[in-house]
Amino acid sequence: METYYRLLPLFDILLIVSLILLAMGLFGKKRESKLVSAGEFLFGLFWLTQAPLNYLESTIDFALFSLGAFAFFTLLALRQWTGNVTDRVFRFPAMAALVTSLLYFPFVKVPALSLLIIYLVAFQTVWWINVFSPGFSVGPAQWEGSQWWYATATVPPQEVSVSILSYGEPSGIGIIVACTGIEVIVLFFGIVMASWAPQKRRAMFLAISIPAIHILNLFRNGMILHVVVKKGWDFEFAHTYVAFTLSLVAIAILAVFGFNYLPRLHREILDTAYFVVTGKKNQL
Repeated sequence: METYYRLLPLFDILLIVSLILLAMGLFGKKRESKLVSAGEFLFGLFWLTQAPLNYLESTIDFALFSLGAFAFFTLLALRQWTGNVTDRVFRFPAMAALVTSLLYFPFVKVPALSLLIIYLVAFQTVWWINVFSPGFSVGPAQWEGSQWWYATATVPPQEVSVSILSYGEPSGIGIIVACTGIEVIVLFFGIVMASWAPQKRRAMFLAISIPAIHILNLFRNGMILHVVVKKGWDFEFAHTYVAFTLSLVAIAILAVFGFNYLPRLHREILDTAYFVVTGKKNQL
């Protein structure tokens, strides 16, 4: 596995090249479906390279997400390369991938930005939970590598984090990028902005959903701190099972609301899924 960890910075090249190809295909003087297909294929390969990392450092759920993204984008690329694709299916998944990646990966790949968003969420989490369960404070950052690109000499790689203190002593819990909710926020934003749904309705949905996601995430972080540090719950049970399940329920509720409020977005997702599975235009 040491060789795999050493190769992680090289895998980022796949991501950068894929995003360049997507941008060229979508915004060039003449839209090129072949460039978009190539970008989506490389984007899928990038997610394949992340599956072992997500499995080793997170949970099997994130590893399965990486494998699912690989399967989706590579199959979509092959379908578009060989088939007759509509403008809706051509634009929507590529634009969603591009917008989401440009917003998400800087916070993951640039430690200075990682620490910025982590500190923001850590201070907000500590502020609200101290109202009900006092004694928490924000501790020092845990990062010794470059501030400008995520590369570290340690194997496995050190994760950018900020520790949380309980009455001035380490609580054993830290805030990392995954605790900030940035993944869900940019996913919602990227998918909605890629849609051809009416602009005012998209703006209204984002104005409701993004603050809701952020507030729910702060509540999640604070409750994990309280039940683990003050109540003695097992961290793995509280974090991986209870909090994760409640987060999925909240995301599902917001998604259902979004599909009802933005029916065109719902149709675009269904059309894309139908094309990926069958290679044909959805006639429904």
